[in-house]
Amino acid sequence: MREFKFRGKCVQDSRYAGEWVEGGCAMPDEDCVKKVDEWLIVAYLGGNCSCSYHVIPETVGQFTGLLDKNNKPIYEGDIVKDERGKVGYIGWLQQECGFVIVWEKSDSRLGHRARGSGYKHDLSLEVIGNIYENKELLEGGTK
Repeated sequence: MREFKFRGKCVQDSRYAGEWVEGGCAMPDEDCVKKVDEWLIVAYLGGNCSCSYHVIPETVGQFTGLLDKNNKPIYEGDIVKDERGKVGYIGWLQQECGFVIVWEKSDSRLGHRARGSGYKHDLSLEVIGNIYENKELLEGGTK
């Protein structure tokens, strides 16, 4: 079964300001809350326990279901490098209803997780940053 997991960066006035958290995603309803500029990431802790974190909506990205060559989960918004050193970022293409790697002059569909348990690895990719904190990596810079 496909795992729906999200990642987001905690808001500045949070106890966990600037930290990245993973879990389920909850978007506020404008009629129910006053502050719609924050979303929640809900992390399951075990048993009947969970914890919610207020995150910056622009930083929320969905897990692709793939791991990079270092077993790191690949999320929407991640910057990746292929085996030739080509750098791109992971995006969602609505027309294709799928994740894509956006390269400098093109894009390509990201591989899909195989049916059954476990994750497919994309051994040709390495996560090197994300578009929120490391935009310079897309412009040929280094960290």
